[in-house]
Amino acid sequence: MKQLALGLLLATTVQQCQQDIGAELGLSSPAIANNPYAASPVQDHCQIVDPEATLSREQLNRLIHLAGGNSTDAMRDLAGLPYCFVGNVEYFPLEIDRETWIGIRYNTAGMYEGYSFSTRNN
Repeated sequence: MKQLALGLLLATTVQQCQQDIGAELGLSSPAIANNPYAASPVQDHCQIVDPEATLSREQLNRLIHLAGGNSTDAMRDLAGLPYCFVGNVEYFPLEIDRETWIGIRYNTAGMYEGYSFSTRNN
């Protein structure tokens, strides 16, 4: 029972921290749970930045061939502002398949580390 209570407290604390960061940055809604296209890992905790953002096929192609180490500014030149973020990962739904999301990961120094795919099934 204590472990469950501690787990709930930690989850609440992490979510509250993310909401506080979003509010501090002037971002909107703390979650996108009502978005039917949101991938499950993204749905619960994502801080919305640009609800119209998507990643085009061309942008995805450039991203796939990009080496790590680029700055956040360089990545924004490539992809634009993200739909939302959780921690150090920015999420974009694909323009061609909105049930597939791309997560662009940054390290603590704000340098691009890589990307991952996320779908409603994973």
